[in-house]
Amino acid sequence: MSIYNFYSEKISLPISDLITGRQIGRYLKLLRQSQFWSAEKLREFQNARLRKLIVHVYYNVPFYREIFDRLNLTPEDIQTVADLKKLPILDKSDIREGIRSKSLLDKTARIQDLEKNNSSGSTGEPLQFYLDRRAASIQKAKAIRNWQWMDFRLGDKILRISQIPRVGLIKKIQDLSSRTLYIMANRLNEEEFKHIVKALNKFKPKILRCYPDPLYLLARYIESNQIAIHQVAAINTTGSSLMPEYREFIERVFRCKIFDSFSCEGGAGAFECPTHSLYHASDEYAITEVLDSDGNPSRVGRLVTTNLWNYATPFIRYDTQDMIELAEEKCPCGRDLLHIKSIYGRISDILVTPSGQFLTVNNFTGLFQNITAIDQFQIIQKSRNEFEVLLKVNNSYNQSTYDQVMAIMKNIIKEDLILNIELTEDIPLTPSGKRRFLIREASISI
Repeated sequence: MSIYNFYSEKISLPISDLITGRQIGRYLKLLRQSQFWSAEKLREFQNARLRKLIVHVYYNVPFYREIFDRLNLTPEDIQTVADLKKLPILDKSDIREGIRSKSLLDKTARIQDLEKNNSSGSTGEPLQFYLDRRAASIQKAKAIRNWQWMDFRLGDKILRISQIPRVGLIKKIQDLSSRTLYIMANRLNEEEFKHIVKALNKFKPKILRCYPDPLYLLARYIESNQIAIHQVAAINTTGSSLMPEYREFIERVFRCKIFDSFSCEGGAGAFECPTHSLYHASDEYAITEVLDSDGNPSRVGRLVTTNLWNYATPFIRYDTQDMIELAEEKCPCGRDLLHIKSIYGRISDILVTPSGQFLTVNNFTGLFQNITAIDQFQIIQKSRNEFEVLLKVNNSYNQSTYDQVMAIMKNIIKEDLILNIELTEDIPLTPSGKRRFLIREASISI
């Protein structure tokens, strides 16, 4: 243990919990133990948390009280995970409308005490919701536990590469205290790759965190230029599906293992096992149902989640529109946390500008997610310099929103382009049930 690890774990985290009112340290201790609970004990834990959640929402969240009354249900009817099938499956529009109307907000909570949370909007539908301090605490604790599977300890250096802006004094203080170097990379050209490599070699982090697409492009730049780089201990990928060929190439260039991860609004998420055999879900945080197109339990199907901790804006039987495949075999690591074999979903298309700048989904989602007038969006590249932006909007849309979208696109691309913004009633799903955020015409090569 280095002095940084000791300070972060024994001093910084307890003081931070005390100041912020969070309980990350407490829940981290629980999760370190519960990851080795039996499947039976994990299910008992889920059932107990579910009963408390159902009683709370019935009496304090009008959105769910209306559902229960309409179905002639009472809290006593939902006692175990198996009883969840009595409740309807909700989609993003249900959650969004519940938040807008405030019927999905906990009547006992004060907005000023809640933490605002944004989904990435990688399916073209960003979502804003709230977490209470307890839910925020265990959410952070489960993230730390998962990172510990990479042999990470609080106080180790982290290099985060992202295309989402990270601004504000509080975030800068958080990065400084956690020994995190945050690099916003939204150009993905040779000049930016050179800057990232220089920062990597100077900062010498233990962990590198990045989305798969830009990390693949960075690795390609490093190999093609035969650049010597600092060897990190592990890489965490997240945000979009990691293709096997991307994994193989990135691991070869960086000379370390990737730990892939997946997250969704209100969900347990999934993190690659230390044996790299399977993914495990954080069952202590949420219930994960895998259902076929008819809503029946299935080994391969859509992920429907119930958050067991967040009472502020509860997610109960929320359809994430993500597809996963459960594993049939036991994991050699000995954990009975939900075993996930594969996380499906479309690989984000990479757009390319006339000058050769690459654009991935994460260039756009962090900027679009805060535009509340937009419910869905999709960007289609027609040619090297022609783009079409499809928008499904709500009553808040006006000329200002149009100007904001134009400014975002021009700021990201910074080149002469033909840009058309079209309003649409809906953005159709693909046969797999997902919305494509970026579409590049097949005739455009990269």
